Amino acid sequence: AKRHEHLRQYGKLPEAGVGMVITERTPYKVLQLVPGGPVDKTQKVHIGDTLVEVDGVRLDKVPGDKVREVIIGPEGSKVSMQFKEGNKRTSAGAYVIIVLRA
Repeated sequence: AKRHEHLRQYGKLPEAGVGMVITERTPYKVLQLVPGGPVDKTQKVHIGDTLVEVDGVRLDKVPGDKVREVIIGPEGSKVSMQFKEGNKRTSAGAYVIIVLRA
């Protein structure tokens, strides 16, 4: 009900993120995960991993102040993110997660 209230008042759903703090400039390394947040719940993302792509948008050319706009979206919307492992844990050295913004 709260979301519909927000929608009526502001004409859009509340902004939501993925529960992750990254560096302010490229390469966008993961500095912190919000405990119990969407990214934390996947148990795949580690501190020091690099976020390289969001919903098909490569981040190497996206300035720091614009990256937030790419990650943030309507609450409950799906977002796909590709990471490069900070310390290589798998042979691929990279992985993709799909989470719902909360």
